[in-house]
Amino acid sequence: NIFGWRAEEAIGKTPLQLGQYAAAEFEPAMAQVMEKGIWAGEFLANTRDGRQIDVESRWTLVRDEAGRPQKILSISHDITSQKKMEAQLMRAERLQTIGTLSSGVAHDLNNIFAPFLVGLPILREEIRTRETRDLLDLMENSIHRGADIVRQLLLFGRGGEFKRIPLNPGRTLRDVAKIIRETFPKNIALEVSCPDDLWSVSGDATQIYQVLLNLAINARDAMPDGGALTLTAGNVQFGEDIRTRSVAAKPGPYVMLSVGDNGSGMSPEVLKRVFEPFYTTKDIGKGTGLGLSVAIGVVESHGGFIQVQSTPGSGSEFKVHLPALPVVENEAGAAPPPVLPRGDGDLILLVDDEPAILRVVAKILERNGYQPLTAHNGTEGMRIFLQNRHKIRLVITDFSMPGMNGGVFAEAVRQINPGLPIILASGLGDALDVEKLRESGIRVVLKKPFNTEVLLNTLKTILAP
Repeated sequence: NIFGWRAEEAIGKTPLQLGQYAAAEFEPAMAQVMEKGIWAGEFLANTRDGRQIDVESRWTLVRDEAGRPQKILSISHDITSQKKMEAQLMRAERLQTIGTLSSGVAHDLNNIFAPFLVGLPILREEIRTRETRDLLDLMENSIHRGADIVRQLLLFGRGGEFKRIPLNPGRTLRDVAKIIRETFPKNIALEVSCPDDLWSVSGDATQIYQVLLNLAINARDAMPDGGALTLTAGNVQFGEDIRTRSVAAKPGPYVMLSVGDNGSGMSPEVLKRVFEPFYTTKDIGKGTGLGLSVAIGVVESHGGFIQVQSTPGSGSEFKVHLPALPVVENEAGAAPPPVLPRGDGDLILLVDDEPAILRVVAKILERNGYQPLTAHNGTEGMRIFLQNRHKIRLVITDFSMPGMNGGVFAEAVRQINPGLPIILASGLGDALDVEKLRESGIRVVLKKPFNTEVLLNTLKTILAP
């Protein structure tokens, strides 16, 4: 039953002659059972129909009345399912480790991003050429994208909710196209078709970006010798017949985002299991089997669905359908750039262990009508605060600092001056217990990386008479 051979095929032959085991594993086991009389272990075995299974065996040497080796009693169990479950458990434990590490990663990376976002307005004031300003815009967009990915990592590790906002999926599709052009092999030709009148959807841009990128990477892997990759977007209206395509889908307007290739394609058997967690046809180390299961989870959490078409040898196409928002007519003309509020010479204490953040934020405050005092840790911040306690109008402190962290520092300040507004600036974002922090005197939590507009508007709101 385990190996698939009939009795008449197996009688008179050794397992090695039947091809059940590889000689490199079988012969050392035989040598041990002949020497010690017993062997126990696991084999990667072959069945009659060519499948590979995991087998746990225990061999016992049986002797005749004279003590001579006569036969081997072998008791074996098929543990293939057990080994798969163990592998899935190990993957799950690795994911849990990622979740544990994500908070620290998010904090460090957001601290790295913060000086760039705050400092870009200074560079824009100094630069006049259109080409260089466009480069600054590209840098700012990349920083926002990086910050979004860090936020996704943090929320994924914590199992949190993602923020859904109205967004243009065509822009996300074009962002993925840029990554493909810059990073994919040159023997993969990319074609992008995205109409200008694409409807908006409500969703998390980073999640949708990751879905499309995962699909594109799978398409790339299906074309190891090169081929054609197509990204397509369009507006689609579905009636009641949509329920035959997806049980959870509802009739109405959808935005369709398609990723297609002319690669190896998938067999009907693979196609049936393509969205199963941990199922992969890639070699070990080249795929976890989580990409497509995460993708369909993201799309379904947005109220959408995915359709797949594939033919062996002719490529595959994944169509992501997301519910569209009601169409709103755009007002004529572009919105003018926001006017940033200025301070009135207020003295502000900045406390952060990142020198780059201190320097850039202090410079922004100086240029916008504030007087900053800076400290590199909570202890230094408390010393400066005590020296200027009657002049300081507001405190901005980081949370994760060596020694006295931001929460302890804020509590100490509150004990001395209960009415002084305190802003916590942290790269941990949503991982913080905001309610508990407010008990320490925290008025506002600024999530790093924040830009100049957010910083100045927050200050003006808090310090407004």
